Amino acid sequence: MIFRSKYRIRFSKSKEIVLENIKNSIFGSSPNRFAKKFNGKVFENGFKVKVLGTGLLTFKGNFTVNKNNEENLELSVGIGYLDIFLCLLGLCFLLFIVDKNYEEDYGVVIVYLGLFIFVIISSYISSKKSKKIFFNYLENLDKSYEISPLKK
Repeated sequence: MIFRSKYRIRFSKSKEIVLENIKNSIFGSSPNRFAKKFNGKVFENGFKVKVLGTGLLTFKGNFTVNKNNEENLELSVGIGYLDIFLCLLGLCFLLFIVDKNYEEDYGVVIVYLGLFIFVIISSYISSKKSKKIFFNYLENLDKSYEISPLKK
């Protein structure tokens, strides 16, 4: 993942309860308000989740044990390499189409470049929204959780 930020989250509930709640509320068959917002997998010691419809961010969480024998969630938030590759592939395709069809018309190139900049800015704004949705979901799991950012 690139453009990654890391967080340490301490829940008042055990790892098993948190992972079971994530598995049931996001990926379970019972309909709730979170089931349609997320996609991903829950593993034995963590999860990998994407927020649907709000950008490219991926949330990877792994439980670790600290010095005091407490289980904390190490959460990485970033953009996956495959997502970046697909965006660059789309940009190359767009530039190829512009080059073949509009060789002399630079106005079209400026419009496409402006559109690309608009897409980048809207992705940044939607990534902020997806972080807020995911952290609200974690707060809903455990009202007394503590989150602290980790330095790179």
